[in-house]
Amino acid sequence: MGRAGLPKNPQALVGASQKLLDDPELRRRMGQLGREKALREFTLDRMLEGTEKGVSGSAKICAQSLLRWHFCVTLIEEAT
Repeated sequence: MGRAGLPKNPQALVGASQKLLDDPELRRRMGQLGREKALREFTLDRMLEGTEKGVSGSAKICAQSLLRWHFCVTLIEEAT
């Protein structure tokens, strides 16, 4: 398996793709697990930590405001 959990062998990749095409429940479960991981690992706090490492002073405050705005817009879009 490769880093993303995909088979390195092209024939195995075709087989894995076909399995996903044939199994809607597997697709749903994998999508749900991916969503949970994204929500767990890509939090606003983590984004801010990464941004703060490369930004200082007033630019840091601006970046924090922008990220919070983007996070809020994303939540609103998902809710509608």
